[in-house]
Amino acid sequence: MLEPVNISLEALNLATLSPMLIAIAGGLIILTIDLFKENLHKSLYVMLTLLIILIDLGAILGLNINERGFFDVMLIDGIAIITQILILVASMLFIPLALTSKRFHEYSYPEFFALFLFMLAGLQFMVSSDNLILIFVGLETASLALYTLIAMHNRDKSFEAAVKYFTMGALAAGFYSFGSMIFYALTGSIEINQIATVLEANHYANIGYVLIAVTFMLASFGFKLSLVPFHTWAPDVYEGASAAMAGYMSIVPKIAGFVVAMLLGRRKDYEKKSLKPFSPILVVLGAMLLWFGWFGFNAGSEVAADGTAASAFLVTNVAASLGVIGWIAGEWL
Repeated sequence: MLEPVNISLEALNLATLSPMLIAIAGGLIILTIDLFKENLHKSLYVMLTLLIILIDLGAILGLNINERGFFDVMLIDGIAIITQILILVASMLFIPLALTSKRFHEYSYPEFFALFLFMLAGLQFMVSSDNLILIFVGLETASLALYTLIAMHNRDKSFEAAVKYFTMGALAAGFYSFGSMIFYALTGSIEINQIATVLEANHYANIGYVLIAVTFMLASFGFKLSLVPFHTWAPDVYEGASAAMAGYMSIVPKIAGFVVAMLLGRRKDYEKKSLKPFSPILVVLGAMLLWFGWFGFNAGSEVAADGTAASAFLVTNVAASLGVIGWIAGEWL
């Protein structure tokens, strides 16, 4: 006979979920306002979005470092807090751009701001957990919202960019699922720290399968971060998005993706390395990105000068920056 399970709110520690819940509730509030009162000026939604982000930022600053919550799937450490602050500050700088130009009509839709807040919640889930399932949920929540934001630019290239981004995102999701499946089959856990503990206890006896899983995960984040050689979709997507959104896409989602990638190989208790095979791969990938960024910068600077290939030029510069980050991260792990 099954016995009832008693769960206390104190043990759930719902405060760890409060930043994401604030962003989700904010998006629902914006949709509700539009449901009852249509055709409101976009400045109202801009100010309301900024207010919600400020409240979200205050909730993050009130969190305690190194605590878990919600059945231990949430992990609030220093990196999670700093990353969420960076994401929200960058978003606060982006949202007021909706007031500066009348060319980009997508800013006049309240759905744009609601989807933007849902995307923020997904990014925050990504960086605030070491549970592979919750990371996946956050990743896909942010990605689906971002696909729609790109398509709302309402140009032929925008629809093409959104479809291409969606297709590549679906492929990346498949790679992530395969990698997570292999890790679960090897260790019986979906917690990154527990996976590392089991692998170390077995002295990496199944190193071949571990490398396969790491390769799948690396390919997944390679697509999401537009890393070499998974970057070919990025110029078309950046060109199809509005200028402001292209700049935002080249920075903020990359921050969340790199934090998750670093979780797979970060030091555990600052003494042991968790997934050792991941570190040298990250160093090599960083070197490839540095080379690609340098080559693209020199080869594309003259073409991009007339504005015809600005998106490709942006991709090469982002690649060079990610290469530096990847190299440093790989050496630190």
